Amino acid sequence: MIAGCPGTGKSYFDNWIRKEIPNFFFESSIDVFKEQLYDEKGFDNLSQRAELDRQHIVCSMMMYKD
Repeated sequence: MIAGCPGTGKSYFDNWIRKEIPNFFFESSIDVFKEQLYDEKGFDNLSQRAELDRQHIVCSMMMYKD
């Protein structure tokens, strides 16, 4: 994942990698994963949805910590 503040060279770096190593990136929207999570777990209101998002982010961060 490439993330950072505006103007820090993310797009430049992305374009450079794509030129040097074609097919390096796998692109997917976070919305695809969120929709799957919402369908699997369900929620009744916006606060429950926000809690699902928070739990998923924490879980994802722990998986990729090492």
